[in-house]
Amino acid sequence: MKEQTLGPALFTYLGGFGWEIYQEVHWLGRTADIVATRRGVIYVVEMKTSASLAVLEQAWTWLPHCNMVSVAVPVVKRARTDWLFNRIAKTYGFGVFRVSTTSHQVDGSGVNENMRPAIRRKLSRPIELHEEQKTFSPAGTPSGKRWSPWRCIMAECSRFVRDNPGCTLKELVSGVAHHYSSDRSAAGSIVAWANCGRIVDVDVRRGEKGRIRFYASQGSPPGTETETEPRAGDVENE
Repeated sequence: MKEQTLGPALFTYLGGFGWEIYQEVHWLGRTADIVATRRGVIYVVEMKTSASLAVLEQAWTWLPHCNMVSVAVPVVKRARTDWLFNRIAKTYGFGVFRVSTTSHQVDGSGVNENMRPAIRRKLSRPIELHEEQKTFSPAGTPSGKRWSPWRCIMAECSRFVRDNPGCTLKELVSGVAHHYSSDRSAAGSIVAWANCGRIVDVDVRRGEKGRIRFYASQGSPPGTETETEPRAGDVENE
């Protein structure tokens, strides 16, 4: 069983109560399976294939960044450790969903909310959400592929260069929306990423007087990019 099998029923269940769903949301070095919002309230749901301390630990890390936290695990026969799992969840104010995985119901009828989460009003640093996170990667995806500002600008650069072969650095920076503090900062990072091959299917060439120009290279077709996000110590973090 995979975590992804729990997602569809939870989406339907939460959506029925007016929650807007985001998936695989990366924030401050960690990734939440599901983040839902409604009337300004931020709600994180972490999924796991068993009721373990691991999912409770994941839920705990989100306490400073959202108003409510729940965990979602499959419906199973009562285990000896259920009382401890529920006791810890209640102590920290976590909600608990039990999701049926045998009925394959995606209409939400297989979801039972055994414990409701506590609401916290004061947050130290609320999660920031983006429209692309609604559909970019299914909740519970194990590959680590997720939307981020860095991934977005890399894809935008690839598309712009395909549409404008031979463009200059100034034209490229002006032609894409970026999250950098200035165009100058964006220009330096884009050149660095392109030179080390992190912008998919883009070649950097120097023309007259050393002016940098960008061209589409022969590689994977649009939509099949497999680039990985930067690591600590790379040119620039996302």
